[in-house]
Amino acid sequence: MARLYHVEALTNRVNALAAKIRPVIAERNPADAKRHENAVARLCDRIVQREKSLKEQFASLDRAVKFDSGGVARLSDWNSKADFGKPSFNEATENGKRVLHVSAAQGSSVGSWRTKVFLEGGHYRIEGKAKTEGITPDPGDPRAGVGFRTTGRRFAQKLIGANDWKPIAFEFEVDQGMAEVELSSWKAVTIALRVRPKPRA
Repeated sequence: MARLYHVEALTNRVNALAAKIRPVIAERNPADAKRHENAVARLCDRIVQREKSLKEQFASLDRAVKFDSGGVARLSDWNSKADFGKPSFNEATENGKRVLHVSAAQGSSVGSWRTKVFLEGGHYRIEGKAKTEGITPDPGDPRAGVGFRTTGRRFAQKLIGANDWKPIAFEFEVDQGMAEVELSSWKAVTIALRVRPKPRA
């Protein structure tokens, strides 16, 4: 990457060009000259930050989710997180498939299973199945229920009350480049997890 994006060469070029026009700007208006210096400094900083971003993106290529010929990837490395109260977590196997449990036996609680994945820009859909018992949402709590989402987003589909195994899904966009996405399954019992890329409209 250093051959394609050489920070020192780029910043030196910016500073050399800025040095040529700085005297003209300063002669016309000292205040403009100061603003110009600040703008040049910001541009050089963006060049440095861009290098860091590119390094992270190249490093993430090896960790990117691998999809099969049908465009499906099985997700793993789910970690539990207590978001509110005292939820309890456990993993089990049902009909040969891994099942992730969250329960709230000690009062009102919010818990989630989370995993982070690296995805290229595009449209994605995470799919799974959920089974619920006694999910009673707190009034006014938009997080209540069972479903999938990405960090910072709300459920598009969720289950409350009692339900036998039902499909649940969540669609989301990765704007561009290679991004790390945190996927959350809240208060959920989940199974058969998949991420499916779909072509942009």
